[in-house]
Amino acid sequence: MAQPKVLVDKATVKFEKVVEGKLLKHIFKLTNTGDSPLVFNNYNVGCPCTTIILPKQPVLPGQTVELPMEFDSKGKYGLQDRAIINNTNLPKSELILRFKVYVK
Repeated sequence: MAQPKVLVDKATVKFEKVVEGKLLKHIFKLTNTGDSPLVFNNYNVGCPCTTIILPKQPVLPGQTVELPMEFDSKGKYGLQDRAIINNTNLPKSELILRFKVYVK
């Protein structure tokens, strides 16, 4: 059965320590290494301080896409370990991307 499969260049990103109020940005790069299109439906995060832009079109086999992510550290302090749970058509349905940062 044809299925999408994903290869992520770096599923967990560790930022350097930052001062509260800084906006952090990162681009997750993913490649569909499967044999059918990869579809992103939506995503869930624990806080509206984190956003990610998902592709609107299916990711075709062999295609690489970039998912821009932003984290607004305003009002956040200490270790921030955030999971971005992407709902997809992968066999496990969820693709989890994560970032960690210490906000001082």
